[in-house]
Amino acid sequence: MLEQAAGNAVLRLALPGDGTAAITVGEQVRLLRVAAGLTQEELAVRTGSTQPAVAHLEAGRRTPTLATLEKIANALGHDLVVVLPCHQPSEALA
Repeated sequence: MLEQAAGNAVLRLALPGDGTAAITVGEQVRLLRVAAGLTQEELAVRTGSTQPAVAHLEAGRRTPTLATLEKIANALGHDLVVVLPCHQPSEALA
């Protein structure tokens, strides 16, 4: 999910169960990359990666580490925000 925060776009990872729209991390990266007018190769160079690695990430065939996501966010001029779902404890656990 792409959000606006203090005038800057923010890459927000929507984890399962947090009530946000279903969009994968790879789709989020692709949307930001395209919005920045970059090719996969250009993003790869900015992050010290390779074009195939970016392609795999965007296609959902690779799960990036937080360190990789931070590099991508920085390369695109954005902040990385990770939101963990907060669930009420079930009665069985209370």
